Amino acid sequence: MRVTPAIAFLLLASFAPAQMTRNVPAQYPTIQSAINVCINGDDVLVAPGVYPGAINFFGKQINVHSSGGAAVTTITGTPSSAVVSFVTNEGPLSMLDGFIITGGNGGVVIQNASPVVQNCRIMNNVATNNGGGGVRCTTTGTGVASPTFTSCIVSNNLVGTGANGGGFLFQCQSTAASFPSLTNCVVSANALSACCGNHGGGFYFNGACVAALVGCEISGNTTQGVGAGCYLDSVTSVSFSRCRFIGNQSSQSGGAINTNSGMTLIGCLLAQNSSLQNGGAIYAQVPSVQTVTLKNCTVVDNSAAFVPGGVYANVPGGSTFSVQNSIIRGNTGMNLEAPTATVTYSDVGFGYYPAGVGTINVDPRFVDLANGDYHLARSSPCRDAGAPLTTGLPPTDLDGTPRIVNGVVDIGADEVPAFAYPGTNEDAELYAWVNGVGDPLASARPAPSGSLLKFLFKSPGGTLVGANPLVAGIVFPTGSGPSSLPGFPQIWLDQTAFIIVGTLSPPPLTMPGLPTGGITLEFQIPPWFTGSTARLQALVESPFTTNGMSAITNATEAVF
Repeated sequence: MRVTPAIAFLLLASFAPAQMTRNVPAQYPTIQSAINVCINGDDVLVAPGVYPGAINFFGKQINVHSSGGAAVTTITGTPSSAVVSFVTNEGPLSMLDGFIITGGNGGVVIQNASPVVQNCRIMNNVATNNGGGGVRCTTTGTGVASPTFTSCIVSNNLVGTGANGGGFLFQCQSTAASFPSLTNCVVSANALSACCGNHGGGFYFNGACVAALVGCEISGNTTQGVGAGCYLDSVTSVSFSRCRFIGNQSSQSGGAINTNSGMTLIGCLLAQNSSLQNGGAIYAQVPSVQTVTLKNCTVVDNSAAFVPGGVYANVPGGSTFSVQNSIIRGNTGMNLEAPTATVTYSDVGFGYYPAGVGTINVDPRFVDLANGDYHLARSSPCRDAGAPLTTGLPPTDLDGTPRIVNGVVDIGADEVPAFAYPGTNEDAELYAWVNGVGDPLASARPAPSGSLLKFLFKSPGGTLVGANPLVAGIVFPTGSGPSSLPGFPQIWLDQTAFIIVGTLSPPPLTMPGLPTGGITLEFQIPPWFTGSTARLQALVESPFTTNGMSAITNATEAVF
């Protein structure tokens, strides 16, 4: 019989070992023993439990994943070695999914490898001799390290004396560029244990790295050196898109970020960061031929022992420091010290900077500045005030709201959402949160049983403080709600509405007028509300409104 190439292929395929699922501990007592017998394409499926002992992928293209997720599946290491090692040229087909990784001399070590790590919690590791308490990623020779981290939490990791990167260390020293990426990760409460020589509480980047972070939170990291959130040290470039830097603390400069390299921040929030020197949020000492860009960012509530509490940028000739569509306000001392920057279509407070086209210096009207809610009020002067031709923006803002609503982008990280149930669009707002999170101006939001639903009715610009307020609501089966009241297109409640709180005339009034801080209402959702929707709307009675009688807020819904 003549064997054709097609028949030969089929014969070979019939003798090829089948890809297998290796079950731990049902078939193999340890994760490593299962890895040892794997071939490329195999799965290692790990049941809930605690599994002592470090693991090494040994270059295999396999998926090591848990059946119950990180909440119930833990890999523990020892003080003598990292918990998980990718050091044999692993690529994106080498995957780790759904584990707590803890108790090692570093959580994950990656050298000249590009694995995928997702849905993991890398926590409580201590790197005693090297940097990267949570993750240490390095390259040598011509090696490349382009790992992907998705939906991971890297927290409470520590490094010892003279090392960098409490959460992550990316040390790309090879001649080839590496492209690490992080998406929807939280890097929090990581620390550096010693003074001065330790930098980058959350992240340390160095060398030929072209890194991209999207939708990440970098919060509560500390360092005795520079860059509590992130230190960019002679790195090729790092971009941050829709990231939050919150509450990082540096004993030197750059509470959130310290950089001597090029970087890009788009749609990011930097708030409540601090340093004991300069740049509570950002300290940029950038050499020539580098570009630092802030676009649609909000930098607020940061502090420094020296000025500025917001952003410091020393940018010599040949480099570029660009601020566009951004809010830099409410920081201690100067908000922005960047005498050679290009600042356009931004709301920037007191500082030393050249105010370019479209730049304003006004209260942005945050929803609740005192309590750290930096969403824009509907009446904000930053709404629809950004650059008329904006490119390079992600399609959504920090919360996932569409980025451009009315044809012109808003200034800052937040985009005021479109309203399904608009009021008179005046200085009266009704905000809502479920369990304290979410865009408070969203038209509707899910509120499962047991949720805490909070409403705030206020006049963010203060023009209607003291006016007579009314808050009313209706409850109806989900999907069957009324349209606007006939003849009154800005009233979205019908005759079944009930008054929650109100002081409308005629007197006597049962409470004082609308206070400066507004009226707060809170409700715990009972289980019997499931399947229904509550719609609330508020108004004030005042001669200072557009029609001389009343202003009506947008209506907002909670879907139970």
